Amino acid sequence: MEKFYFTKITTVIPLVYKSKNISVDIYPNPAYNQTNIEIHSNNYNLSSYKTLIYNVNGELVKEIISTSYINTFSVDSFESGVYIYKILIDNGINLTGKFIVY
Repeated sequence: MEKFYFTKITTVIPLVYKSKNISVDIYPNPAYNQTNIEIHSNNYNLSSYKTLIYNVNGELVKEIISTSYINTFSVDSFESGVYIYKILIDNGINLTGKFIVY
């Protein structure tokens, strides 16, 4: 079976997820040194929330507690691959998505 390798990404499109008037952008995706998770909401006051990052084996690799609408975090210690994020908001709303680290 052939393997495909990406050496240069020229276009990065942010992933946007909508749930109950909350949207999440994650960029750049794929990520190299760091990535940003940005939450947009017109209806909720997001005083704090938790972001959990899992690898494809379901192992928790990072936990971030935030009080800001945007989080920038390092992925230098992450192995290349696909990661799943889960954002837990105080009022019981959970948002999930994925991003790639190369």
